[in-house]
This record gives sequence, structure tokens and C-alpha cells, in this order.
Amino acid sequence: MQMYQRNLARLTLCVASLFTVEVYADDLSLGGSVGFEHRHFFESPQYEEQSKSVSTEVVFEPELAFSLGRNNQFSFKGFVRENSEDEQRNHSDIRELYWNYQGDLFDLTVGVNKIHWGVVESLNVVNIINQIDYVEDISLDERLGQPMLGISATNDWGTISAYWLTHFRERTFPGEKGHFRLSLPVDVNNAEYSGVEKNDHKDHALRYSHYFGDLDVGLHWFNGIDRSPEFRVDADRLIPVYSHLEQFGYDFQYTFDAWLLKAEGVYKTKSQESSYSLVTGLEYTIFQFFGGTGDLGFLFEYLYDSREAVDPLFENDAFIGLRYVMNNVQDTTYLIGAIRDSKTSETVVNLEFTTRVGSQFLLEVNGIYFDNAEYSFQSFAKDSSVSLNLSWHF
Repeated sequence: MQMYQRNLARLTLCVASLFTVEVYADDLSLGGSVGFEHRHFFESPQYEEQSKSVSTEVVFEPELAFSLGRNNQFSFKGFVRENSEDEQRNHSDIRELYWNYQGDLFDLTVGVNKIHWGVVESLNVVNIINQIDYVEDISLDERLGQPMLGISATNDWGTISAYWLTHFRERTFPGEKGHFRLSLPVDVNNAEYSGVEKNDHKDHALRYSHYFGDLDVGLHWFNGIDRSPEFRVDADRLIPVYSHLEQFGYDFQYTFDAWLLKAEGVYKTKSQESSYSLVTGLEYTIFQFFGGTGDLGFLFEYLYDSREAVDPLFENDAFIGLRYVMNNVQDTTYLIGAIRDSKTSETVVNLEFTTRVGSQFLLEVNGIYFDNAEYSFQSFAKDSSVSLNLSWHF
């Protein structure tokens, strides 16, 4: 709770300090969203410490952006969640708080930012810059803001970006009362480091990206602390252990008529052991499906990981999905996808629905269902659920 209060205080001070520059700034944009998220779990909790199966929480995401002259832009995006029975889920974060200079020869970014790498739908194995906000979403899509200094240069030969990541952020995890928790609670306050120093070690990354006709290519190198910890059992709790990681990776996407061919992979060296992960697949879209305005997309992806003993779910698995975009005024989108383990038949199904209600409200419905969850997702066997989020965007 003390950590949460400190984060909230920091977030409030940042918002207040940004308002002081209003009289000097050009093109000031103030906005964001506030919403209510209602979650319902279909079964009784698996662990007696877990909270009840129904909850309603408040989410506040303020945004502020302005420019000073032609080349200098400032951006702030915050995040606050409250009213959860899980203390770890009551948290705040600065997703973005940076200054960006756009010059003729290079762009420079200093501050807290979010960088996304990856082209596939199911699992972005190349997305290494930002730490996962696991308490928010177990799909690994939500990320914490990362303090950094980034510089990039773009020319006819492509874009080269370099990052100096000045502070390592540990992964968030649900508490004892939280859902989607592991069998033992994770002690986030006593994380350990193996072979690296959290405060003295600075992470680095390089990325090259370019397009060649219908082919988009990205190559990267990362050297720093692995965002994914291993765990050490200590009595009735799990201690996260972070270690050094060197990673080389690629991602590409090829467009051919209604087809998208995608792939991304990484080669990792960690604790003197090497491994390889790959996600590849295709997407086919039927435009103006059945003569209407909507587009229907079919997705298929294959997931492979050479670390069989670490996470068999992604060792040799398949993802299939459908995406329907109505292309209407409400920006209505449907997405359903499932990952199935080829050895154990363990299956995870995700459902996403978004639509605008009027001019300022957004309705989101998200569902997750676990079938035969006896292996990698055994801790989540009774966490099949649906959530409804209604947010006002201002």
C-alpha cells in the first residue's frame, strides 16, 4: 500500500507540474478517460484467500500533450486503478512522461515512454523494452512506462534507433486476494538479482527497421536485465529472481493482396544457456464481407519455444482467431482467438469487443476461458471470466 501511495503521489505531482507550463505552451491538448470496469468470474475462487467473484473498479487515465515551437513536443499519460479488493491491483503508473525533439538529422526522446515491437497477434516475443504490467492483464499486452533516452535517425536506407534504459522496473503480480495469481503469492517487495545489479546496471537496445516494397523488416539487439523473472520458492511464497539477458531478434510482415504473412523470433542467452522462440503465421481478410461495409479477418499462428521445461504452453502450439471490423461510425470491432497446446490440449480462449457509445463513451467487453487447465494454467483453472468497461473520454 505504501508503494501505491508513493506512486499515486508521484503521478499527482507530475500532472500538477505539467499544468504550470500551460501559459507557455502551444497546441495544448488535455484529455484522457475515466471508466468503470466490472469483472465477473464464473466459478468460485480456487484459493480461499482470493476475493469474491464479482468486483467493480475505477480506472483513470489522464493525458496531456503540448509543443514548444516546431521541434519540441511533450507528452504525459498516466494510469490509476482503484477500488480493487486486491491491494496489488490498486496501483498507479506513469505510462508516458517525455520530451521529444524532432530534428532534421535525428529524433531525441528523454523521459518515460512505451515502445512496442512486434507484428503477430498472439504473443510478441520481440517486445522487450517495457516491463509487463501483469496485474493488469495476463495476455502480456499491458506495459509499464520505461525511463529511457532514445535517439533515432531515418534515411532512405531505413531507421536506426538506439535506447539507453536508465532504470529497471520489476514486473507486477496479483496479491493473495487477486485472481490470475500463481499457486503461491509472489513477494514483489523482496525480488533478487542473479549476476546483475538493479541500480548499477543500465540496459541498452538497438533496432533497425525498413520496408522493401511490400515487406516490412525489423532487426534488434538487447542487452540488459530480463523482463521475465524466474522464481525461487521460499516457504509459502515465490521470490522473483531477475538475471542478465542478451537477445537478438527479428520481425517481418509481407503484404500480398488480402494476405499478411508475419513472423517474429528471438535468440536469447541467459545464465549461460541459449534458447530460441518463434511466432509465425498469416492473416487473410475478406473485405466488405457479404456485401457490407465490414471486413472479416482469419488469423492463424504457430508458436514455438525451445525451452521445453520452462513453459510448455508455448513450446509447440497453435493460435487461431477471427477479427471482424465493422468500419462504422462507432468503430465496432470483434476479436476471438484461442491458443491450444499440441501435447496437453490445454486451451485458452480470448474474446474482445469494442464500440463507441455516442461521441465520448467507449464500451469494451473482454472474456477469457480456460479449458483443461491442468498444466501451465493450472493456477488459473477457475479464473474464466468476463469484464465490462464503460469509459468516458474527454
